[in-house]
Amino acid sequence: MNPADPPAPSSCTLDHRLFTQLGDPVFRPAELDGASAMVVRLGDRDAVIWLKALQNECGIENDSPNGRMIGLIAESLGYVAGLRMGETLPAEVLSLSSASEVVACVGDLACELACLEALRDRLLRRVGAMSAKFSPAGSGLRSDPTRPESLSRVRGLLDKALEQLTASFN
Repeated sequence: MNPADPPAPSSCTLDHRLFTQLGDPVFRPAELDGASAMVVRLGDRDAVIWLKALQNECGIENDSPNGRMIGLIAESLGYVAGLRMGETLPAEVLSLSSASEVVACVGDLACELACLEALRDRLLRRVGAMSAKFSPAGSGLRSDPTRPESLSRVRGLLDKALEQLTASFN
């Protein structure tokens, strides 16, 4: 959901003239195929009009207020048997917008976590490689008694740093 989008209404409201001129429409799944439909009384019979066909025929864009409401009505029919103008939309549908925001946030956090994980691997690999370089270097300098001891201390410090870094990332 885009933060610039207006908040979703909490009740079934459509202001297109077709919806206001046809009496008291009921929105429900069509008996024939279960698709979202509008049912209006015409004389002594019910007329069933699929919402998608109605939306296409009237040129109602998906991102218009009426188009968004038609989408909410269609989603609502997954939770209620029918819906009339002015009735409150089911709580499940009203919470979907916040659920999609949560999903977007989780996706953003997953990307950030992946970046941190890549940085962690690079850092630990470099410190580990540096520590490994001090082992062979120390063995080649046995003629100078102070160097192997210094190199051993440096390697010990690097190993300790590597251990602490690894622990802090786990």
